[in-house]
Amino acid sequence: MTFEILEQYLYSRGRTEPNVDLDAHILADEDKLARIAGTWRDRKEEIMLVVGAQMAKIEVYLVNKAPPVEVTVMRQALAELMSVLQLFAKYESEYERREKKTGAEPEPQASNAETQGEQPVL
Repeated sequence: MTFEILEQYLYSRGRTEPNVDLDAHILADEDKLARIAGTWRDRKEEIMLVVGAQMAKIEVYLVNKAPPVEVTVMRQALAELMSVLQLFAKYESEYERREKKTGAEPEPQASNAETQGEQPVL
């Protein structure tokens, strides 16, 4: 399969050229960065479990079944999965760095009606 044929195949399957640097886009959008950092902070174990499960499948295939010509590709797949975890950690670190730089904003206080279980008057 030549590059042009692979390229045509990928485009026919919905692959498009990215028109933005997604890393820069995430870092520029404070809300997205905060959500990603919060997801990693709150669900780190679950994310690592899912990625680890896929890595384990690749490792088993690599050790038990992969022909020599696929070893490099399988190792690259493992590296790419690890990079997903590293990106989560990177975004969390950047968010925390920005929070320390600007000072953590206090969370909004609930009104007395909300804390007592009553409906607030609008």
